[in-house]
Amino acid sequence: MNLLLIITPYTPAQTPNTLRWTPLVEHFKQQGHKVVVLTTKRAGIPDTEVNSHGIKIYRAGHNTLYDFIQNLKPSQNGRRGELKSKTKSTKSNNHLFLEKIIDKTWRKYYWPDGSQLFLKPGTKKALEIINREAISHIVSVGLPFTTHWIAKSIKEKHKDIHWHMDIQDPFCYSKEFWVNNFDRYESKNIDAENLSFRLSDTISVTNPRAGQKYRDLFSSSAHKLTVIPPLFSAYTGITDSDIVYKEEKWHLGFFGTFYQGVRSPEHFLMFLSKMQDHNKELFAKIKIHFFGLQNKFSLPIFSRYSDLNDCLVFHGFVSRDQSISEMKKMNFLLNFGNTTDYHLPSKVVDYLYMNKPIINITSIDQDSTQAFFEDYDDIINLNLDKDNYDQNEQRLAQFLSKPRSARPTNSEQMLPYSTSAISKQYLDCLLT
Repeated sequence: MNLLLIITPYTPAQTPNTLRWTPLVEHFKQQGHKVVVLTTKRAGIPDTEVNSHGIKIYRAGHNTLYDFIQNLKPSQNGRRGELKSKTKSTKSNNHLFLEKIIDKTWRKYYWPDGSQLFLKPGTKKALEIINREAISHIVSVGLPFTTHWIAKSIKEKHKDIHWHMDIQDPFCYSKEFWVNNFDRYESKNIDAENLSFRLSDTISVTNPRAGQKYRDLFSSSAHKLTVIPPLFSAYTGITDSDIVYKEEKWHLGFFGTFYQGVRSPEHFLMFLSKMQDHNKELFAKIKIHFFGLQNKFSLPIFSRYSDLNDCLVFHGFVSRDQSISEMKKMNFLLNFGNTTDYHLPSKVVDYLYMNKPIINITSIDQDSTQAFFEDYDDIINLNLDKDNYDQNEQRLAQFLSKPRSARPTNSEQMLPYSTSAISKQYLDCLLT
């Protein structure tokens, strides 16, 4: 198999998609398959390179308008996934002003999504790669949907190529998660994804609910769908850090990002604020660590709860290896559930591996994280949207104070999420 992977961004960026596909690509190559990657440009990296694993990478176009502007500068920043920030945000006032302008102009009109600047140059480069590298199979990874639309153009011209759509996040029905102006493009989104489903040979999603919604929407393509769960990415080992964890505290760690309309810290902060007034003893024992960049959505929310500053610690972006290291040091792992039932956070497999007590803050009854951990024996699910503060405080206090002995990492249960197991599922799609 000569495989072209269309993905944006790609290594050295650290996003859920790159953390999933980088080890898969390397595994495919070890299995004797030829793999070529098409992704977006990056300052300081040549447009064509062969990395240390022998993977040939082509770069064309830009991941976002903001990245296009940043690529004009030689410096790198946390947005791209290398540098750690210990502040709430790495973004300057100029950055925030620029994002406001983009929100009021570019984001209202682009299609199919914010990676539109990858579409034309990516399609042109993909057509060159098909012939130059004798490509027989394509995998497009989205969101962004732009990658699928590039693959669609290739499939129309090369019908003998096997095209696999890897849907990490849904497109046309994902109204809660901003992908484009749904008021303007909802019908176009549905038509475009329906066409992609018809032209593709196989399709994967990460959880059953996402698959069922697609089966209901595009029933004629339902037979192409399969569920391939999140991947537990390998890590190189424990990394050192200067973070100090006081033993007299209960340390809760959240590893991720907040998104408007999908995942918010608001109700949790309201809950903590009430706890500060009603149960000072419990509040004084808790220290909550946030790993991941805060953004224009989450920053104003945290600013409204400045009275909680002594309880909250913001560590900014950290590498995957360090995030695993910090998870190991936590007393409890904290998750914020989505308002959607068809998004499954990729970090759930990291949490499963850690085998630590989990506090899951839910927003809906059909919470995807709660469903994933249905058989897990040390998790509490708290819906803080409802007016039941006393009950939730009592349940949380009991959960935090429950006697526990240290448990080893959950290595045995990780086999279905390993690189070898996940790669086999993809190969079953690609080679059948």
